[in-house]
Amino acid sequence: MSILCFLGLFSLAWADSLEELKKALQGNDVEAAWKAVDGMTQKLSPQQREETVNILRSALKKEWARCAGDIRQSIAIQLAAMKAKEAIPDLLQLIREKKNIDHECAE
Repeated sequence: MSILCFLGLFSLAWADSLEELKKALQGNDVEAAWKAVDGMTQKLSPQQREETVNILRSALKKEWARCAGDIRQSIAIQLAAMKAKEAIPDLLQLIREKKNIDHECAE
């Protein structure tokens, strides 16, 4: 019974963090987006991974007001850590379009 409770709480926590990630990446607050991507967990079920990868792939295409390269770089690092080969075409498209995918803002 306690394992089921833990799994239920983990699932709820993941759902909350996924919603926070979506919200941060859909908004225009660069710092919130960057923080949300950098704070992601790598312990995901296959379904959670698929949803997370889809959110990150969409965010790669977004035009950020500033520090776009920083956010895209963080996203690319997370996708690589997740071994998300399905994101390779998106990353190649950014390169073809000469979109910045490197750190560009001052620390």
